[in-house]
Amino acid sequence: MDSFYDLEGNEITRKFLVELMIGYFRELVGEEKTKITDFNEGSEVRNLVESIAVDLFHMEKITFESMKMAFLKFATGQWLDLHGEKVNLVRDYGHNAIGSLRFTLPKALNYPLVIPYGTYCVHNENGVVYRTNAEAVIPTGDTSVDIVSASMTIGKITNAEPNTITLFQDNPPYSLLSVTNPEEFNSGRDVESDDTYRNRLFEFNKQDSFGSASYYQALAISIPGLHDIAFAEPPSDEYTATILVNGLNKPTPDEIMGEALLMFTADNNLVVGHNFYLTKPTYIDTTLTIRAYMEEIIPEQEFKDCLLSVFDGGIYDNLGYEGCNIGEDLNKITLIIALERIRQVSQIDYILLGDTKVTFDSIDVNAGEVLKINLSKLKIIQEVKQ
Repeated sequence: MDSFYDLEGNEITRKFLVELMIGYFRELVGEEKTKITDFNEGSEVRNLVESIAVDLFHMEKITFESMKMAFLKFATGQWLDLHGEKVNLVRDYGHNAIGSLRFTLPKALNYPLVIPYGTYCVHNENGVVYRTNAEAVIPTGDTSVDIVSASMTIGKITNAEPNTITLFQDNPPYSLLSVTNPEEFNSGRDVESDDTYRNRLFEFNKQDSFGSASYYQALAISIPGLHDIAFAEPPSDEYTATILVNGLNKPTPDEIMGEALLMFTADNNLVVGHNFYLTKPTYIDTTLTIRAYMEEIIPEQEFKDCLLSVFDGGIYDNLGYEGCNIGEDLNKITLIIALERIRQVSQIDYILLGDTKVTFDSIDVNAGEVLKINLSKLKIIQEVKQ
């Protein structure tokens, strides 16, 4: 029989409600004062009470479940998500695995070989499918090309050790072409379970007490134009901590610094003894040289708008980017995936730091530093594919 348990651990069933109503009736009226005395199974009155209990049970259950959702301890599913939204801590909905696939010929051809966008490859053990995110070409005389690719599904199962993605889902674009992943795919994550998410919210609530680091980080979100903050050692004994203030515009505008100073030094936002020193983080000027294969030449402003969204945060091509936080590195694959979303870009050939020949896997920073794109020195090489 359908049942549920209330907060006191009592099992609630339709039978329980029927007996409760009969008992209440007898206690209130008394059997000797009424002709309605036959509550045995099959009696007319019993059938009436049981029919009432059907709707009553469902009402009780809906009320109980709704009540539970108001408490973090009992909330599940979308109701648990609402608790997270209140504190700006959302559930991790998982991620697919991203990496590079290498397509190789046994020997060079006398013509360029096109590897189409959307070439599907398969893990040789678990059957997970991966797709190339751009069209690429093995030039005449060369034997291989690397293409940024991603799994079609999310989850830890999509992560792949090196040289395990070696099959084509369909016929390859050239019969002797082979494929592999020279490096691991490791960004795949499962959707966060209710239990894991609930525990994370509990831990966050414990830390989010008045005057804690997370308390001030939550305050920072309320300041328009402020991207993020970080704590550092104070410059002298006069202060308890340094707060680095990173604005959406870089370097942080003075008016944002002023608003942050008022916010973090207001009497009602301070714990006794706190005295903060506010300053801007160290901005690492980043100059890039990018070569892109194009369907046709486009204004360089498209590249600038895309990169500005990646570095500073914003929306480009209907996709939101968080931007670089203080002390956060930037992976080259993240840049490639963003740039290859630009219309008319078929493939990013390479990205170099500055005018040098220096390649990189990620642009790394130290604590207290923030990456800042230098658009004035950005060099874009656009090559139209023939």
